[in-house]
Amino acid sequence: MSRKIMQFHDETNKEYEQYYADGKLLITQYANKEVAIFLKGNRLLSLYTIENQTKVGNIYVGKVKNVVKNLDACFVEIEGKEIGYLPFTEVTVPLLLNRKYDGRLIQGDELLVQVQKDAIKTKQAFLTAKVSVSSNYFVFTLEEPSLGVSAKLNNEIRENIKAFIRESIESTVQNQSAFRISCIVRTDAGALFEENQPEFAKRYQEEKAAFMQLLEKSTHINCFACVKGGLKPYLAILERFSDNCYTEVLTDLNEAYTSLQGHVDNLRYYEDDFSLSMLYNLDSKIKEALNPKVWLQNGGYLVIEQTECLTTIDVNSGKMIKGTDKNASIWKLNEEAAKEAALQIRLRNLSGIIIIDFVNMDNKADEEKLLMLMKDLVKKDPVHTSVIDITPLGLMEITRKKVYKSLKEQFL
Repeated sequence: MSRKIMQFHDETNKEYEQYYADGKLLITQYANKEVAIFLKGNRLLSLYTIENQTKVGNIYVGKVKNVVKNLDACFVEIEGKEIGYLPFTEVTVPLLLNRKYDGRLIQGDELLVQVQKDAIKTKQAFLTAKVSVSSNYFVFTLEEPSLGVSAKLNNEIRENIKAFIRESIESTVQNQSAFRISCIVRTDAGALFEENQPEFAKRYQEEKAAFMQLLEKSTHINCFACVKGGLKPYLAILERFSDNCYTEVLTDLNEAYTSLQGHVDNLRYYEDDFSLSMLYNLDSKIKEALNPKVWLQNGGYLVIEQTECLTTIDVNSGKMIKGTDKNASIWKLNEEAAKEAALQIRLRNLSGIIIIDFVNMDNKADEEKLLMLMKDLVKKDPVHTSVIDITPLGLMEITRKKVYKSLKEQFL
């Protein structure tokens, strides 16, 4: 990639990141639902309903009810006779309770599983055997041993942390446990490491020991029982906004305020005759977010249509005033459309196959630049998103992992 294009991507990345910096997180009630809303200025950027009945994060002793080889998966019963879907890709070193693991799962096996996604419509809950617990500093997971450090930390700190754990912590611990555990050091742990290494080591050892005790405890619990509940709803919802860098959490819900005290900096309780929903005019913002048509600043617009099998985003020139340089005008339209599409994908929580029909470009270099721009933009998305390619028909192919209901599913 040329230096000129690299400079272009650096500039557009900084511009895009500004959308998700120094925002405000509201927790309030709208349309008889409790919602968590991320605002930057007067713009709505993310919204999730708070599900009080979620099982995400819960850890169970489950039983394999059926193995489906052509799906490379099995179905596992957990508490309340609920059946969950466990793909074999989520099974590396599972904790089997009825026999020694020999590389396969069979009907009747009892094992530890964790809910990654709640059941949605006709789809069962999505399970993993890579059971994990996390804190602000570490994530410990039941899988092949490895040590990772947040990519948001610079390389020198990352390498120093790895060396410190391996040489100053793990080398002094004689771990005779049969459990195989991996660890990811989170971004917040980087500051702790630089400020106070003894405290860093203490937190690491305590949290790892607690995880191993949890695994040991599960071997003595009856089948179908819940070994550990997930985060409480108000705390769990914050995980979805962790990359948004909000500077304040504002709520007018007593229960939310009580639950979040001690867990969130800059938490404020709002009291007034007007609710937060009215104060921030959420009704019009959410209706706008559900509208298929999205206007661009240059006069063009997007049309977003969700179907059962895929989502299409059509880019139209609309009222855009075209200059004398046709190629330059089309590029500016497509550039703004790409940035807005990336924002809309996150806001509407679109998932699965996403097809974007940009305005056709005669210049192949601009087409390649547009592809690279979109790849850079989706890197900022906390949900795994892949930009595949641009087809011969000029359609950009994108896939995004489904981890929650779309905005449309939440409100329509």
